[in-house]
Amino acid sequence: MLSVAGTEVFVTNPRLLANVLVNKCYDFTKPNKISSFLRHILGDGLIIVEGDT
Repeated sequence: MLSVAGTEVFVTNPRLLANVLVNKCYDFTKPNKISSFLRHILGDGLIIVEGDT
């Protein structure tokens, strides 16, 4: 889910999803709560990373 202006949005259209994940990936970051939770469970990895590595 994405958060846009405080509202969560669930993208189901494949073209829009590709646009979000590939072309606009820096405009949509993971919320800190989710990143912290996933880091605790999964450790540091590709799911947690933001930006270029």
